[in-house]
Amino acid sequence: MPKNKHKMKKYILIIVFTLGYVGVKGQQESNTINKDSLLHLKFASFDKLKKTYSLGESRISKTEFNRQLNLKPVVMEKYKKGLMRRKAAAVMAITAAVSVVYFENQYSKDETAIEPSKGMVFSYMAIMGAAMLNMKGKGIMQLGVNEYNSTAVNKEVPIHMNLTLGAPAFGVSNLGEDIDEQESIALGLGVEAHLYNHWFAYVDGYLQRSTARYDLGSLGTLRWEEKGQSLIVGMGLDYEVVKGLHLIGKYGWGITSEDVVVSIGYSPLIKEEDVIWQAGQLGVGMRYFATNHLAVGANASLAPTTPLFNFGLTVLL
Repeated sequence: MPKNKHKMKKYILIIVFTLGYVGVKGQQESNTINKDSLLHLKFASFDKLKKTYSLGESRISKTEFNRQLNLKPVVMEKYKKGLMRRKAAAVMAITAAVSVVYFENQYSKDETAIEPSKGMVFSYMAIMGAAMLNMKGKGIMQLGVNEYNSTAVNKEVPIHMNLTLGAPAFGVSNLGEDIDEQESIALGLGVEAHLYNHWFAYVDGYLQRSTARYDLGSLGTLRWEEKGQSLIVGMGLDYEVVKGLHLIGKYGWGITSEDVVVSIGYSPLIKEEDVIWQAGQLGVGMRYFATNHLAVGANASLAPTTPLFNFGLTVLL
C-alpha cells in the first residue's frame, strides 16, 4: 500500500508539472505578437511617390488597410484624427503659398519698399506652420497603427525649454569690418515639441541689443544703437549621436522688430521705431544631456536678423 501511495504521488507531481508547463507555454504564446497580422504604413518620401500599406510582409490596398483598422473603432478614430490634420495642413499650405505669390508681386511693384511686407512674412510663417501640422498628423496616424498592432507606441519626448545667450545681435547685419567698438548681445527663450520620429517644432524668441561706435575724427564719435525682438517659427531634427549627445538642425522663418537711433555725441541724427524685418534661421548645433532633464548646448545659425551663435541650457519639462 505505501508503494502505491508513493507511485500515486509521483504521478500527481508529473501531471501537475505538465499542466503547469503547458499553461505557462500557452500564456507565452498568447502574449507573442503574430508578425503576419501587423499593419505597416510607410509615408511618401523622396523615393516613394505615395503611401504604401502592408499586412505582415504582404502589400495591401488602402481599402483593405482601412478595413483592418475599422475592426478597432477607437484606433480608427485616432488614425482619422491624424489624417484630418494632414488635410488641414494641405489647405493651409496652399493658401499660404498663394499669399506669398500675391505679396511677392506687390513687393516687386513697389520701388520704395526695402523689406517685404508683414503679409509676406506671415505667409512664410504660415507655410512653416503647415509643415509642422502635417508632421504632427503623421505622428498621430502612426500612433493609431501602433495601437492596432498592440506594439510599443512612439517614444514620448517631453517639451524642451531653451534659455540661451547669443551674439552678435541681429546676425549678419552686424558683421561690419570698420566698426571701432561694438557691444552686442541677445537673450533667447525657446520651446520645442516633438512631432514625429526625429522631427520637432520650435518657437524661438529673442531680445536683442547692439551698440556700435565709429570714430569720425574731429567730427566726434558716431553711435549706432539697435534694440528689438525677434520671433522665429520652424522645424528641427534631433539625432542622438552617442548616449546623451545630440546633433540638432533647425530651419525657420519669422519676424524682427527693432528701434534704431543714430547719433553723434548726444545729438540724435536718425530715430526709427518699430522697423520690421523678415527673419530667417538655418542652423546646426550640439546638445549634451548631463542629466535626464538638463542639457548644455551650442549652435551656429546662418541668420540675417537673429544671433549667429548661441550658448545655453535646455530643460526637459
